[in-house]
Parts: sequence; structure tokens; C-alpha cells
Amino acid sequence: MRPYEDLSNEENAQDVLKQASAAYQNGRFEQAERLFKKALSLDPKSVDAYYNLGVLSESRGDLKGALEAYRKASAINPGDRSLVQAVSEVTDKIRAKEATLAEEQKARREVDLAVAGQRAGDAFKSGDYYESARQLNVLVKSFPRDANVRFALGQSLRALKQYAWSAYHLKMAIYLQPDNDEYRKTLVELDDEVQTAQQQAILDSAKIALGHLRPFYGGEAVEPGL
Repeated sequence: MRPYEDLSNEENAQDVLKQASAAYQNGRFEQAERLFKKALSLDPKSVDAYYNLGVLSESRGDLKGALEAYRKASAINPGDRSLVQAVSEVTDKIRAKEATLAEEQKARREVDLAVAGQRAGDAFKSGDYYESARQLNVLVKSFPRDANVRFALGQSLRALKQYAWSAYHLKMAIYLQPDNDEYRKTLVELDDEVQTAQQQAILDSAKIALGHLRPFYGGEAVEPGL
């Protein structure tokens, strides 16, 4: 704890600071926090109240709360090197904590990606393109900027003949990895497949239409099969 200094003209604020310090020393941290806040209400420029609130916040792991309190104390007394140091140390702790969390999240994402990717791959190999697409669609929501996931989903949708969505994800894969020749080649193949499917659809429609025509022989309509 930082010993309080006489920075307030309010006698009551000084008394409250003494009570807060005593509560802290005796391990009554919740009471100490209430009293330090009360001291601030009596003396809004109490460096000691802000500093000690920062100490309490830091002790329970609230680094952002501690940093805010230390900064307010330092703003009131910028020449106090101990306050500058407190701000610096807590800032470093926050950055280290954020870096650790980022690494942990990255590791978890990589594990999730590997597991879901394996399931999708197994489903695709077994011919269960719907399940493969379902797994990959979940992955895309979690990893929207992963080109490999986009490409794999495009391939699964292609197998399901969902050509429009397949093209969309293949184009997204190319956008994310513009130098990937495999992605570009696959999109060209998809375009050819779509054109072939469209031509076949036209032929099928024509056959159906012809099958419903009533042929004419000598100007007289004859029912098919007669």
C-alpha cells in the first residue's frame, strides 16, 4: 500500500484515508475499497485514493481497472515517478496477458480446424458430400479468411451440383490466395461443368417438349403410338 499524503483540504477525506489504509492492512479489502472510493468523493484529486484503488484492482486480477486508477493518479501528480512506473508495469502485464490469450485462441482454432477438416475430408472421400459441406460451412463461419476451407467447401458444393455457391466460395478462395493456380484451374473446370450442365438441360427440355407433340400424317393429327 502507498502511505497517504496530505493532498486534500478536507479533514474528513484524510480521516477516511486512514480508515481505508487500516482496513487494508487488516485484510478487509472490500471495506478498504469502499473507503478509498468514499475518500475520492470527498477529495476527487486524492492521488493516494486512486493509487490504492489501483493496487486493490491489480491484486484481484483487474488489470484494466488498475491501469485506469494509476493513470488518474499520475494525471493528478505527473511528477511522481512511482506512478509512472505503476502505469508502465501494468501496461506491460496487460500486453503480456493479451498476447498469451491470443496464442491460446490461435492454438484452439488450429485444433478445431484440424478436427473439423478431418471430418469433412472423411465425409467427402466416402461420398457424403452433404455432410462434408455441412462441416465446412461451420468452419467457414469460424475461419472466413481461410482459403483452404473456402476451396474445400466449393468442391463439396460442386459435387452436390450447387454451382452458384460453389463458384462463390472458389472465387473467395482465389481472392484470399490470388496466386494459387489450383484454385483458378478448379474454377475454370467448374465453369465448363456448368456450361455442359446447362446444355444438357436444354437438350432434356427439348426432348420432353418433343415427346408431347402430336405428329401429323397427311394433314391429319395422329396420337403418338398409333
